[in-house]
Amino acid sequence: WIQQSLQHRETQNRYLRDLTEQQVSMGSAYRLYQILVKETVESLKKSFECMQRVTVAPSLTSVAVSVEKTSMKKLRSAKLNYAARNPTPGQKILQTMDITNLSV
Repeated sequence: WIQQSLQHRETQNRYLRDLTEQQVSMGSAYRLYQILVKETVESLKKSFECMQRVTVAPSLTSVAVSVEKTSMKKLRSAKLNYAARNPTPGQKILQTMDITNLSV
C-alpha cells in the first residue's frame, strides 16, 4: 500500500512538473508572439505614414520618378554607345562575316 502511494505521488509530481514546463514554454511562445505582433503593427504604422507623406507631395514623387527615368535612359544609351564603339570578339566576327551567301 505504501509503495503504491509513493508511486502515485511520483506520478502526480511528474505530471505537475511536465505541466509547469509546458506552461513556461507556452508563456515564452506567447511572449514572442506579442513581440512579433507589436513589431508588425509598428512597421505597418510607419509604412502607412510614409504613404501619407507620398500622397501629400505627389509632385515630388513624380519629379523623382521622372529624374530616375531620364537617368536610366542616359545610362542605357551610354551602355549602347559603349557597346557600339567596343564590340566583343564575337560581335567583330559577326560584323565581318558575309551573311548574304549563307544557306540553311
